[in-house]
Amino acid sequence: MNAIAVDFKTNRTDRPQHHPFGRVATSCSIWSWLFWCWLSASGSILAQDTPSDPGHWHRLKQTRPVSLRGVSVANRDVVWASGADGTVLRSVDRGQTITTIPVPGAETSDFRDVHAFDADHASLMTAGQPARLYWTEDGGKNWSIAYECADKRSFFNAMSFWDQNRGIAFSDPFDGRLLIISTRDGGRSWQPLDRAKRPVTARGEHGYAASGTCLTVGRRGRVWIGLGGPGTGNAMARVFASGDFGRTWSVSASNLVGTESAGIFSIFFIDEKHGIAVGGDYKNPNGTSDVVSLTHDGAKTWSRPDNHGLRGYRSCVAGATTPDGEILIACGPSGCDWSRDAGHHWHPLGNDGFHALAFSIDGTTGYAVGADGRLARWVWRDP
Repeated sequence: MNAIAVDFKTNRTDRPQHHPFGRVATSCSIWSWLFWCWLSASGSILAQDTPSDPGHWHRLKQTRPVSLRGVSVANRDVVWASGADGTVLRSVDRGQTITTIPVPGAETSDFRDVHAFDADHASLMTAGQPARLYWTEDGGKNWSIAYECADKRSFFNAMSFWDQNRGIAFSDPFDGRLLIISTRDGGRSWQPLDRAKRPVTARGEHGYAASGTCLTVGRRGRVWIGLGGPGTGNAMARVFASGDFGRTWSVSASNLVGTESAGIFSIFFIDEKHGIAVGGDYKNPNGTSDVVSLTHDGAKTWSRPDNHGLRGYRSCVAGATTPDGEILIACGPSGCDWSRDAGHHWHPLGNDGFHALAFSIDGTTGYAVGADGRLARWVWRDP
């Protein structure tokens, strides 16, 4: 997200909560230059190599047979997950026991994103109506409505936090602009960005609340949002970027085709310059032509890697830390893939399908969630 020291009492954090590539983020300028020099020289060799899998997903006991799309790993012990039919799950013992936590009055809500600060503090986001964000500070014993959008056209897609205080979330556009909301008190309350400052979208452009990861944040107030839909004239899914905590925005076109069912479903940045967007067409889960796009300049321009190896539509991508270095893992309904060269080349990682995955701040503890209540813990391969 290696390790970052997050102190809830002193309000101190060294890097964004959703950035598993910790060492990269804290020394991005030197590391990135060395990494990309090495990558340019060795990319062709890596493409021909078939490395051993770094680990595997271990299925945990099913709790409720519902679609799960939100997952957040607070630390090596604590994980929260969320999904349809008002489902909120929590484990405080590394997945050995999983508790279902009710949210009174939200029994039919679809909780597509959750952010866990620790075992007690968490933010929860609905997709669809009612368009709400919830907050708990006692492990889910009590919930408060932190924000509700009265406009029935609103549809929240994702949220993310820079630290334990500052966070951001967004809804599909209405009246031609995305709804951007932000918090400065750890999700207890949210404020909408002035309408005149909200990103202007094309007709039909929208986000995908598939994994809560079509929005991601970086150091020094950086944030990126990936969209889809048929709205843009050149049919390319677009990325909105901000470097000031979402107050002002720029936009660029990725290399992923945007249609009513296709576009960017997940976006992840290794550092301030190097990022990856994954997605495709969820109605064509085995299609491989428009599923990954890379940027080397902070989302100003994007390119499609050749012979990437990603095996189909992917709804989520995240970073993890191995003894040998950092890797990326992407998941979708047809299985998972992993990359050790920042998304240029991918290798199969089993056929178990998942909607979303997340790793702890230090990048070592991971969980994945999916259809029918599927929940799994990441197990590293023995050295």
